[in-house]
Amino acid sequence: MKSNKLFLLIAFFSVSIFVIQACKKNKCKDVECFNCGACEEGVCICMEGFEGEQCEDEVRAKYFGAYNMTPQDEECNEISVPIVGGITVSDYFTSPNPYSLTVKADPNNVLGIIFEKTINPSEFTFKATMTNDKNFTIPAQVVEADTILGQPIPTSIAGTGFFNGNTVSFDLIKQRTVDFDDISWPVVGTIPFVGEQGVECYQTHTGVK
Repeated sequence: MKSNKLFLLIAFFSVSIFVIQACKKNKCKDVECFNCGACEEGVCICMEGFEGEQCEDEVRAKYFGAYNMTPQDEECNEISVPIVGGITVSDYFTSPNPYSLTVKADPNNVLGIIFEKTINPSEFTFKATMTNDKNFTIPAQVVEADTILGQPIPTSIAGTGFFNGNTVSFDLIKQRTVDFDDISWPVVGTIPFVGEQGVECYQTHTGVK
């Protein structure tokens, strides 16, 4: 008798669990998540670098396009022999002018973006990596962003920046080492420096799309 009651009790709970499981709706059944996103409780959880209801959009994509940039004046510290006749190395660099900068995708990194001067991109192109949906870092790299007497000077840059709607801003640490023996001076005998001189500068660039 007792065994029959125990059997009926077990059967009842087994049927109850089966019914509950059968009635429980699979919220992810009709949900499709793109770009390796995963569905949890009917919501797509996106991989880093993607967003949207179905993870269909790249985070960086909304920032692509051309920006009208305004560079601020540089604040410079000489990092080798600083002054000859009251003139520093930074006095010979071209003054910053407004320019157009294009932001596009780095094809080798879903978090990567490329900043490229719209006209004459070889003069100023660098890579950055998105750290979240707005901020980015600029790893150390060499660009030809500056000139002395019209001659390009390789410049090492690094820094950080951020997007805010249709605006962008970034702060650069710029290091240059100039071999003045290689500069073609316009008048013989006017060379203010001999050999290599170094300079480290800080500069902010802001722009609007």
